[in-house]
Amino acid sequence: MGNHSIAFWFGVGLVAINPIIGLGGAALCSYLAIKTKRKRFYAIMGITIYAVSWVMMLLGGWLAGPEGYILVKDLFIKIIQIFK
Repeated sequence: MGNHSIAFWFGVGLVAINPIIGLGGAALCSYLAIKTKRKRFYAIMGITIYAVSWVMMLLGGWLAGPEGYILVKDLFIKIIQIFK
């Protein structure tokens, strides 16, 4: 792995938590839109959270670069193998 800057590890963190924030936030807002009478509010919030997660992904990819992407991809593959 070598010596990496704080920016690299911050980028790796952004890429790693992106699916949790994006999909989880959108799913939570969808659930709340169905369960409450504030459908438009939660629909807009879900779209906003999902859009912000893409900004996180782009920023993380820019900071971490290809090496960071490969690191996160390998981590996700190991996690998936644990649950198989």
